[in-house]
Amino acid sequence: MLRAAIIGFGWWGKTLAGYLETSDLLRPVLVVDPAAPARAAAQAIGLASAERFEEALARDDVDAILICSPHGDHGA
Repeated sequence: MLRAAIIGFGWWGKTLAGYLETSDLLRPVLVVDPAAPARAAAQAIGLASAERFEEALARDDVDAILICSPHGDHGA
């Protein structure tokens, strides 16, 4: 099973995390979002959280990155 970080925990990030609850292929383990309320929402459902994407890249338990931020922020 691949372990994934979700970058951006707005509507789409939360929706995707919900879809993946029953996946046998991909499991979210981390949410990256600069907004404190988004990080708190991730922690409330049992996911670790981080403010910067570099933290996801440095983790040994992240195999994949799911970009769920607004289109304009993808390259930021």
